[in-house]
Amino acid sequence: MTTDDVNSVKRLEAIIHAMTSMAESRSADQVLSLLLRKGLELSDANWGWVQLINSSGELAVSTSFGVPKAPPPFSYGQGLFWKAIIERKPQIANDVSSEEWKKWYLEVSNITRAELSIPLIIDRVRVREGTSTKLRSQAIGVLHLGNTEVGTFSDDLVSELMPLMRQAALLVDWLGAEKKLAGLREVEKEIVGQKNWRDVLQTVVTAIRDTLGFHYVNVSLVDFVGNLIRSEYIVGMSETEIESLKEMAVHSLDGPDSDIQVDVVKSGKIEVPEGKDPRFDSAIFERFGHHNLIRVFIPMKVPSTGEIIGTVEAGYNRRYRDFISERDIQFLQSFIAYVVEAIEPGKRALVETVSHELRSSIVGIRSNADYLRTLWPRMPQEMIEAKLSDMLADCEILLLNVSELEYFLGRTPQAAKVEKVSLGRDVIVKTVLQLKPFVKERKFDPKRIDYTRVSRSKIDIYADRARLNQVVYNLLLNAIKYAEDDPDSFSIQIGVTENREHFVLSLADWGIGVKEGFEESIFNYGFRAPDAQAKNVSGSGLGLTIARARMRELGGDLILVRTRKPTEFQLWIPKKLAEAPK
Repeated sequence: MTTDDVNSVKRLEAIIHAMTSMAESRSADQVLSLLLRKGLELSDANWGWVQLINSSGELAVSTSFGVPKAPPPFSYGQGLFWKAIIERKPQIANDVSSEEWKKWYLEVSNITRAELSIPLIIDRVRVREGTSTKLRSQAIGVLHLGNTEVGTFSDDLVSELMPLMRQAALLVDWLGAEKKLAGLREVEKEIVGQKNWRDVLQTVVTAIRDTLGFHYVNVSLVDFVGNLIRSEYIVGMSETEIESLKEMAVHSLDGPDSDIQVDVVKSGKIEVPEGKDPRFDSAIFERFGHHNLIRVFIPMKVPSTGEIIGTVEAGYNRRYRDFISERDIQFLQSFIAYVVEAIEPGKRALVETVSHELRSSIVGIRSNADYLRTLWPRMPQEMIEAKLSDMLADCEILLLNVSELEYFLGRTPQAAKVEKVSLGRDVIVKTVLQLKPFVKERKFDPKRIDYTRVSRSKIDIYADRARLNQVVYNLLLNAIKYAEDDPDSFSIQIGVTENREHFVLSLADWGIGVKEGFEESIFNYGFRAPDAQAKNVSGSGLGLTIARARMRELGGDLILVRTRKPTEFQLWIPKKLAEAPK
């Protein structure tokens, strides 16, 4: 065997060893470091780096050797490395000063005389075009080597490196996919239990950009009242452009001119339309440079009903990637399905809660209005004033419901309205009377709600009457809803005591109670204990969450002190609220 043969065998063994080491790597950085090290050894290059295409369509250095400092990302078309990616083949510049490379050569070191760039390419990638799939190749980066001597790189060297390049590309792609999935799972954990679904959607568009690597993301939601779809959450543009796009991107679902988003809502199909698809709004298409993007449109479908509540649009810069892989679309579709399933219960819970609250307040206003209209001529002035006061309190509760709705929609809630409030008359008596119709509906005796000790108390505080009323309302409503079905066992006792710093309002009932282990969970957003669910009564899991939040806003607290027979909650109201605000 000749010396050249021995050297060839050694080089082959080195390549096989490097490929084995790559296969055992658990990160893309490790794979690329091995690729660069082996490329430098086999080529005797003085310096080198591996670059990957980032979400902005630039080549950014991932790992390097022999370069004084890592350069900034290179824009499309800059340097020999981009030529290798654009033409999908290695580029050997054995004399960078020659006329042949004048257009492409970008100086990194003034002593460099030769450069080699080999693209990292994945073959047979399944991609989406329109509503069907095809196979394409995808360039994800480049190995770039430099030498201080002319004529140091060869086709034989490229042939030796190609198996390493192919394996590195596959491993980086696979490990990148695992990283994307892990990132999405973390985002899914982050949005679990979030009560503001608009915050959830803002988190979602950011995650699609940062985790899946899309350059532009737009979530549009259907307005079922106006029969419209409008863009709501956007990343990948300036704030000024986002606001302008939101104003323009409003499309009727039954208008004469169809839009791609309207079609996706109606068909429920995923689409990757062509760049000049006639369904694009031409004004938006030109104004915001959408001709530079390759985009996928995915319907946001509610699993339980099949209803489409919006679309997610995500895209790359078309200059460096003119397709979207089917795998990334599947990742995106799965993530969107999870998000829709997560926010739907929250939306339904909000509707249920607001419906309960609005209905009871409206019923109270109507009842008092009818009472006044019928008996006004014979009523003493103080009773008229009491009834009007009750109506005003119900109006305050309605306004509070609106503020809660605005809170869930991500808007700033109204400030608390502080006034003098009688704990007995304005809060307890008012709320018990408000709930009497519901007590009778359950076939219980309203007289079995004992609140005499509180009604006779002379405790006055300065607080937001409507918010305090809402706390008591939620607690009493739960006590009635989850009472045992036997009318003889129905009982609610409301009392008041005090300690050094607080007035303590207690509400005890002899209902189904709270199962051991769920003492704190019942205050979590959306939580409903198994026993409560088994009662088969409506409930959103929001009542106790809101009640505790309201008490803590006052500087007090809501505490569960007994779990069963009786179940007892205590409202701790700071005594400092008895002092008139200055």
